[in-house]
Amino acid sequence: MVEPAEQEAYIKDLENTLLVVGETWYFIAEHWKKRWEMYCNRMKSTSEQTRALGMSATPGPVDNAPLLVNGQLKRNLTPDEYWLVPEKAWACFTKWYGEPEHVIARQVIEEGERNTKKSVEFYPSTFRIHAIYAARNRPITNVERAPTITLSRTTTLDQLKDCIINALDLSPDAHVQLWQLSAAADDPRQPHLPVSALRNEEKIDFSHPERTLYDMSVICDHIAVEVRDAMTNAYPSDEVDLRQSSDSSPTSSGSSACATGLNALTTSSGSPPYSSSSTFTSNETSIGFGALKSAPSKPKGVCGLNNLGNTCFMNSALQCMSNTPQLSQYFLAGTYKDELNRDNPLGMKGEVAEAYGNLIEKLWSGTTGSTAPRDFKYTISRFNPTFTGYMQHDSQELLAFLLDGLHEDLNRILKKPYIELPDFDDMADQEIAERSWSYHKARNDSIIVDLFQGQFKSRLTCNECGKISVTFDPFMYLSLPLPIKKKTKTTVIYIPYNPSERPQQMIVTLKKDASIAHLKKEVARLTNVQDPSTLMVTEVFSDKIYKIFMDYDLVASIGRGDIIHIYQLPGPVPKPRPQPKHSYSFRRRLSSTSEDEDDDDADENELIVFPVYCEVAQNESSSSSQFGGPMVLGIPRKDATNLDVLYRLIAEHVERYAAMKLFEEAPQQPSVVQEQFNGKNSDVDMPDTDTTAMEVDTASPQPQQPIHTAAAVTAAGGRRMEPMPNLFTIKVFSDNHYSRSYEDIMPAGMSYSTTRMIDLNTRVEEERSQLAAYEKQQAAKAATLERESSDVDMTATTATPDATMQEIEENAEEAKKKDEEEEDEDEDEEDEVVGDASAEYTQETFNNKSGSSSFIVSPISSSKRSSPIQQHDNSTAKQVRRPPKTILRQGEGIVIEWPAKKAQQVFGTSKSKYRNEETVNGDAWKDYADLGDPNAHEDKGPPKEVTLSDCLNEFTREEQLSEEDLWYCPRCKTHQQASKKFDLWHMPEIVVVHLKRFSHTRTWRDKIDAFIDFPIKGLDLTDRVQRATDTEDLDPKDRLIYDLYGVDNHFGGMGGGHCKR
Repeated sequence: MVEPAEQEAYIKDLENTLLVVGETWYFIAEHWKKRWEMYCNRMKSTSEQTRALGMSATPGPVDNAPLLVNGQLKRNLTPDEYWLVPEKAWACFTKWYGEPEHVIARQVIEEGERNTKKSVEFYPSTFRIHAIYAARNRPITNVERAPTITLSRTTTLDQLKDCIINALDLSPDAHVQLWQLSAAADDPRQPHLPVSALRNEEKIDFSHPERTLYDMSVICDHIAVEVRDAMTNAYPSDEVDLRQSSDSSPTSSGSSACATGLNALTTSSGSPPYSSSSTFTSNETSIGFGALKSAPSKPKGVCGLNNLGNTCFMNSALQCMSNTPQLSQYFLAGTYKDELNRDNPLGMKGEVAEAYGNLIEKLWSGTTGSTAPRDFKYTISRFNPTFTGYMQHDSQELLAFLLDGLHEDLNRILKKPYIELPDFDDMADQEIAERSWSYHKARNDSIIVDLFQGQFKSRLTCNECGKISVTFDPFMYLSLPLPIKKKTKTTVIYIPYNPSERPQQMIVTLKKDASIAHLKKEVARLTNVQDPSTLMVTEVFSDKIYKIFMDYDLVASIGRGDIIHIYQLPGPVPKPRPQPKHSYSFRRRLSSTSEDEDDDDADENELIVFPVYCEVAQNESSSSSQFGGPMVLGIPRKDATNLDVLYRLIAEHVERYAAMKLFEEAPQQPSVVQEQFNGKNSDVDMPDTDTTAMEVDTASPQPQQPIHTAAAVTAAGGRRMEPMPNLFTIKVFSDNHYSRSYEDIMPAGMSYSTTRMIDLNTRVEEERSQLAAYEKQQAAKAATLERESSDVDMTATTATPDATMQEIEENAEEAKKKDEEEEDEDEDEEDEVVGDASAEYTQETFNNKSGSSSFIVSPISSSKRSSPIQQHDNSTAKQVRRPPKTILRQGEGIVIEWPAKKAQQVFGTSKSKYRNEETVNGDAWKDYADLGDPNAHEDKGPPKEVTLSDCLNEFTREEQLSEEDLWYCPRCKTHQQASKKFDLWHMPEIVVVHLKRFSHTRTWRDKIDAFIDFPIKGLDLTDRVQRATDTEDLDPKDRLIYDLYGVDNHFGGMGGGHCKR
C-alpha cells in the first residue's frame, strides 16, 4: 500500500493518463478531494503533532453526495465542484479508504468529423421506453413497467433500435417506428400507451441509421415504440391523423413568446378538444390535442425553435439572424445557391450555408409554429466540435462562427490573390484606409461583408521614440468592454527585512485580472518599499513555504483561505537558474560539488535566497518537531562563504520572534567576525564553533513580547553586539520533491527530509579539506605537465632521422583529444565516491557518516599518454573536483535545531494541544499589525449607471500596453512598451454589438451583471466615426443612425442560465 505521504504524487501520475475511447473515468467531489489532500499534507509533515492530527482525521470513503440531485449527477457542474480520475486511481481510493456509497462512472467518447476530440461524457442519455398499441389490438409486450435504458450520445440509431427491441423483449425481426415524446404519461412507469399519445410528437427519422443520437438530436426522456402489424403491414399511427395542430412543442424562450402571442390572434377556433383534461386556452380559443384536417396558416417568420437540450444559446442567435430582413430575403430568394463556394479551403464546402438556408425556409414558410433545428445543429457540430453535445455554450461564439462560416461558404472570390501590403509610412489615413479596404475586398466578397463588416483604425505609439504605426482592419462585430472594473481583495502578511520592523497584515484591492507583479507594486506602495522587485510572494501552508509565485501568475489563482506571506529581501529576487543537463540526483543536488555547478561568472552581489525553519532537536523520547513559521532570508554570494556571517544573519532575524535578547556586547578586541563585516581579513578562516551548549535556566521563563528594536544588536556605548554562541545548530536541506519545478530559487512544498539534512559545520570542514586536496592535485598536474613537456623536448632532440615534426604534432594532437575525452567522462560522472585523492587522504576520509556531503571524484583514464612509470604511479589516483565557493547554494533551505530547554527559554512555553506537556511557544510568528483595508472607502456609494455610450468610450480609450504585451518598434528595432488606441472608421449597414460581460482565466470565471442602458431607436454613431468630417452640416439622411431590432440576452450566472431573444 502506498503511504499517505506518497499518495498525492502517486495519484497525480495516474491522473495524467491520456483519454482512451471506451475507458471509464470516475467523479470525485471536490470537497472530499480537499479533505484527502489535507490529510496527505499532514502525513507529510515533520511535526509529530501534525501527523497525529492527520491520523485522527482520515478522509474516509469517497463522498460524492454533493454531486447528486435525486440520485442523478447534478446538471451544469463547474470545474471547481468535481475531480475526474481514471479507473486505476479510483481503485486505489477504494482500496485505501473503503467502498464509497455513490459511484459515478462515465465513459470516454470521441466526437467530431473534421476535428475530432475525446472527452468524458458527463450526461449520457437515459430513455424510458413505452409501447404503443391500437384500440382494437392487445399490447405488443408483456413487460409490467416501462424499461429504462442509458446510452451514450454517440450510439447510432441502429444500435438504439436494437437496445429497445431487447428491452421490450420483441422479436429481432420486428419492424418498429420510434417517436420522441415531449411529455411523460400520467404514470411514467406505464409500459403501454394508446396511439393518441403520439399526437403532436415527432417521429425519429431512420433514413440515416448510421447517424448518432446526438446527430439526430434524440434527447427526450421518453421514447414510444410502435410495431408494424404483420397482417396489414401498417403501424398504429397510420390509422390516426397526427398532424400538428398547435404550438405545444417546447420552444426556445423569446421565439415561443412571439409565436404564442401572434398565434392566439390567428388560430381557428373550430376544432374540438381531444379530452377535457388535456386542453389549454389561448384567449377565448380552446385548442386540444385533436388535430385539424388542414393546418392553419401562420404569420411568416413567426416560428419558434425547439430547444435540443440546452441549445437556447443557438436558438436565440438564430432568431436574431432570421429577423435580419436583408439577409433573410437573400436566402429566401435562393440567391445563395448561385454563390455557394464549395472549393474554399477556409469554408465548410457550402454545407453551413445550405443548412442555414434550409432552416430559414422553414422559419418563414408560415406552415408551423415551431421547428427543431436538428439538421443545422448537426452540421455546425461536424465542423466545430465546440458545439458538440447539448450543453450550454456562449451565444456570441456561435454567432461569430456562423457569420464567418456563411462568409467563407458564400465568398464570391473563388481564388484569393496573394497581395503584399506596402509600407504605409508617411501616407495619409484616408489613403491607408482605402487601400487596406480594397485589399480586403480583393480576397473577401460576400453578402456577410456587404451587410456586417466595417473597418476600424488601430494606432500604436512607441513610448521610447514616439514612432506611430497606423493600421486599418475589418471587423464583423464590436466587442465592447464594460467600464466596470471588478475588484478582488486579497489578504496578505508583509514581513519587512529589517528585524526591528513589525510585520503587517493588510487587505490589498486589485483588478480581477491582476498579476502577482501588480500585487507586489501595490504592497510596495502601501508599505513605502522603493523597489517592488525585492518582494517575494509565497503561500504558507502548515507553517512551511508551500508555493512561490512568479510575477506572471494571476492573483485570482490565490484561494480564499490561502495564507499569503510577502517577504522583503535585501535586494531583487533572483531569477530561477537553468539546471544542468545531467540527470537529477539527490546527493548531487545537496552537495553541488561539481565545477559546472559552481558558477564562476556569477555576480558576487547576487542574493542566495533561502527559507529558515526552527526545530526542536530530537532526543531519546521524541522526534524533532518544528515550531513557529518560516523566515526567508537573503545573503550576497560574497558573504555566503563564511559560517559565522551566516550564523549572525540568522540570529538577527530569529531575535525578531524571541522573548529575550540573543546578542551580547562584544569584547574590546575585535573578533574575526567583526573584521569580516568591516571588510578586513576576509580570507581568514573562522575558528571552529564550540559545540558545548549554552548554560540556560531550566525554569520556565515569563512570557515576554517579541523583540522589535535595533537596540538588540547595538550596545549602549556604541560597541558592536555579537550573537550568543551555540544557540542552535545549522542544517541544510534541499528537497524539491513537492515543488512545482527544480528551477525554483528555494525549496517549496509540504515537507523537508530530516534524514537527509547536512550539518553545515560538517560541510564546511569537509569542503575545506576537499579544497586543499584539489589545490594539491592541481599542483601535481602542473608538475606532471612540465615534466612531459621536457620529455617531448628531449624526444624531439634525440629523434631518429626518420622522425619528422609532423609526427610529433600528430602525437600531441592525439594526446590533446584523449584528454578532452577524459574531461567529458569526468563531467558525466555522478555520485561516485571512491578511493583516496592523494597519499595524505585515506579511504576513511571519504566514508563519512550518513547525511554528510562527500567528495565527487572520478578516475583518470589509464589510456592517458604518459610514461610507464607515471601510468603505474597514477593507476589508482582519482581526480578531486573543486568545491563550490559558497557554503550555502541557491535552491537550499536551512533548519536551525534548538535544544528543547534552550528554545523554551528563548521563545517561551505553551501547553501542547495533543499532550499534557509544555512545548515551545511559536505565537510570536503571528504577531503583526493589522492595517485592515486601506481602500475600504472606495466601496461606498451607489453604483454608477452605465450606458452604451460609456462602453463605446471605453473601447476607443487609449490604453497603455503592459510589460507582458510589448510591441516591436520598427524604429527602435526592439520590443518596447507602447500605447494603443482604436477608432471607428467605416460602419457597416448592420452593427452587431457584443457586450463583454464574461471574463475568465485558467483559475476563475466571472460575469458582469450590471445593467447597461442603450437606446431602442436613434443610436447616432456619426460623431464617433473618424472618417466623417463636418458632421454638423451633414444631411440627416446621411447620418449613421441605427435602430435596435434584436437582443440576445443571457439570464443567470457562470454556473448556468438561459439565453433569450
